[in-house]
Amino acid sequence: MPAPLRPRSRTVRLLAGTALACLAAGPAAAFDFTVSDETGLRSAIFTANTNGDPANTITLTGNITLTQSLPMITAGLTVEGGGNTIDADNAGRVFFVQAGTVEISNVTIDNAVAEGGDGGIGGYDSGGGGGG
Repeated sequence: MPAPLRPRSRTVRLLAGTALACLAAGPAAAFDFTVSDETGLRSAIFTANTNGDPANTITLTGNITLTQSLPMITAGLTVEGGGNTIDADNAGRVFFVQAGTVEISNVTIDNAVAEGGDGGIGGYDSGGGGGG
């Protein structure tokens, strides 16, 4: 008859099992965000940038006026505007895509100011990069 397990052995086995379960977890699932204000839009972009899934979707349910530039987009994202408007109120840029494939549809962007970036290929006279 085998000797009973000591408490330390049980703890080690429990920790090892927990670690394996964490490793077996798949990638994060895509989120579908519904936003109607600047705070919600900002939060949705931050979450989409960090959750590891390029299939995130942000759906606008109302017009949004910004008080500052939105965060850079660093991962794949779809923005469905629902016919609404994002008004940057001359406070900065609206969408700045640093990485990932981004689809933006059915939204009007007003009063935005381009800042930074290389625009297009970033070569001489490439345009689109703004004045900063």
